[in-house]
Amino acid sequence: MATKKIKNKININIHKRTYEAAKTSRLFNDWRTATQSINEDLKQALVILRNRARDLEQNDDIVRRYLALVESNVVGQAGFSLRLKGENQNEISFIREKFYEWLDSCELSGRFAAAELQRVMIRTWARDGEVLGIFRRGPEFKDGLGFQLLEADYLNEKANDKHKNLIMGVYLNQHNCPIKYEILKELLANFAHRTNVIIYNAEDILHAFKVERPGQVRGVTWLAGVMATLKMLHGYQEAELVAARVASCQMGFYKIPPGETWASDGTDADGSALTDAAPGVFERMPTGWEFQQFTPQHPTNQYGDFIKEIKREIAGGLNVSYSALANDGSDANYSSMREMSILERENWKVCQDAFARQIMRRLYREWIKTADLTGAFKFDITPYIEADYWTGRTWPWVDPEKDIKARTIEIQLGLTAPSILAAERGIDYNEVLKQLAE
Repeated sequence: MATKKIKNKININIHKRTYEAAKTSRLFNDWRTATQSINEDLKQALVILRNRARDLEQNDDIVRRYLALVESNVVGQAGFSLRLKGENQNEISFIREKFYEWLDSCELSGRFAAAELQRVMIRTWARDGEVLGIFRRGPEFKDGLGFQLLEADYLNEKANDKHKNLIMGVYLNQHNCPIKYEILKELLANFAHRTNVIIYNAEDILHAFKVERPGQVRGVTWLAGVMATLKMLHGYQEAELVAARVASCQMGFYKIPPGETWASDGTDADGSALTDAAPGVFERMPTGWEFQQFTPQHPTNQYGDFIKEIKREIAGGLNVSYSALANDGSDANYSSMREMSILERENWKVCQDAFARQIMRRLYREWIKTADLTGAFKFDITPYIEADYWTGRTWPWVDPEKDIKARTIEIQLGLTAPSILAAERGIDYNEVLKQLAE
């Protein structure tokens, strides 16, 4: 008997030491416990998330502000700058000039210059979760290569076949590397008729998205984590706005003694009697009548603080500062502004790195190889095919004088170099030296 009691105590102690978040109880009944791959999740939610994100872009001012921040901070006004490793500056300058010329006119619709194309692509990436495009090759295109930007809907998410290793329109090899893509010829609302497709090899498709889990095949909108909160906040603000409008209209009811009659000014749709009120006019009521005033109190005193806290939560979910997202600097001071700017800029740098690696690098390398086949270069471009690196837009210092002094000390101590600092600001150091010499 004593032995059994000891075992029971041990079992109880083991149970207490398990993860609290892994326990099942009535409080956590709606918390998922089953294992499911990211691609199975996306098969169920991809289209819904994408369409709801687009609806929020159209109708929610917070989302439009966020997407504007994504455009301005990841791409900026001028777009990404191409840098090449090499010693021959004449060849490097020629390649860069030719690439910028191609990028300005590569998109087949003719609507986008280089920076505009990049801004549309990063906005699409953030809103839809992925960027999709087709490389068109032939002598009719500049340098033998054109680029057609498509909506992500064209990548047929309904195409799934485990025997062909086909997942949501993407064919994979044994290492889960994309080898082919199934692209719709036209967008049809009826999924049953999505059979009019073209299968492209992976080298002809640009498909960029943020990978969050191993094996992931399609991208998820960057808004996914805050979409429910955004929708509820939008509904709450709409309700408060309507309530405030009602509250601004002072109304009331006459309580009339039995047997009395009322000569009203009219009736409403239900036949109830109404009387009009004029500003600054007070009426004398007959003896025995009572007036019951209807004065809803909206918005409440807590409205502003509540909205601010919800927006802070949304800003945290989007990895941006509240002051930038809400355009509200009322609570900011120098120290907090500097700290939040540094944290936020690190997030934008991560986004810049992903955009440069998945999109700008791909555009450049497809272009230089194709352009070489058309005889665009009179020198060997082999050393430059994979020598590219990219610099995105930079940000002004919070306190320029202090930051410049700190960078000067870093150079004096040998912790950095002027060329590195120039690259961080998106400036070509050789071009700086050239201008200084002139």
